[in-house]
Amino acid sequence: MICFRRKTDAVMQILTVLWVYRRHPRFIIQFAEAPLAGINYHGDHVSAEDVLPGNVELLRGSLRPGDGAISFRTHRPIWQRIFSSRQNENPDQLVDSLLSLLPEVFAWWETKTRGPHLRLLPVVHLPGKPKFPEADQCRKSPVRASRIHYIVAHSLKLTGWCSIAAFLALFWAPSAPALLTAPSAMDIFVFVLATLAAVPLGMIFGGVLLCPFVHVIGSKINGAPFREGDRVRILVGPHRDRIASVYAVWKERNQVRVALDEQAYKDVKDVFGLTQVCREKIAKPAAESDSSSPLPTS
Repeated sequence: MICFRRKTDAVMQILTVLWVYRRHPRFIIQFAEAPLAGINYHGDHVSAEDVLPGNVELLRGSLRPGDGAISFRTHRPIWQRIFSSRQNENPDQLVDSLLSLLPEVFAWWETKTRGPHLRLLPVVHLPGKPKFPEADQCRKSPVRASRIHYIVAHSLKLTGWCSIAAFLALFWAPSAPALLTAPSAMDIFVFVLATLAAVPLGMIFGGVLLCPFVHVIGSKINGAPFREGDRVRILVGPHRDRIASVYAVWKERNQVRVALDEQAYKDVKDVFGLTQVCREKIAKPAAESDSSSPLPTS
């Protein structure tokens, strides 16, 4: 990665060239601006000389080439290589193309004008560092939640496997009588082809079409919507059956962040979907429950 910085009277303008190697070398142009005083990121102060455009708390974006790709590269898209004898672009032309697009970045820095080749990202204000529980409060609860909560926590896998099973039953039904009696080579071929087709179709139907509906229903079963301060039980992963407090709600992504420990906070390993946690019921005090019982009669 190569980083360029330009200091103005009010902000630090940052531009980076991020190299990416995916079969063919390519690079991504990112830009941002940061206050001269720096920013606070995960409770730590980051100076303007050290902050990078990938920080979600900055006004930032990326510069994209005119062919719809997200990166600049010399190799052409496969659909262009099929219909053309030229496999790669001239590196000099690639550099000239990049230089012709850079004025859009400069215009954004000066007047916040969004050019046609700029992709701007929204500013995400990260929550402050939560108050982590004491060591003796970090143990997992011995009481398990209802089984239905654990089932909906794996809604993606559940809908995927159920959809695959449904497609297998649908495709196998026509060829089942022939396979059980005297299967021919064609019957076996159709059986194998139907099996291979049922798996991707079931994954697409379950993951793309069915899973969103199951996710909405499952989140309601688990107690959503959640708010900051709610006590929830984690249903998946290494922190399963651990009870923690919600300190941030990401409504756009249908996720919550819970207070586990400082390492999980820094690594952003405390993020869970709405179906992966369930609301923890608050037990009534013993005095309250005793007062509701009838008095003994003599």
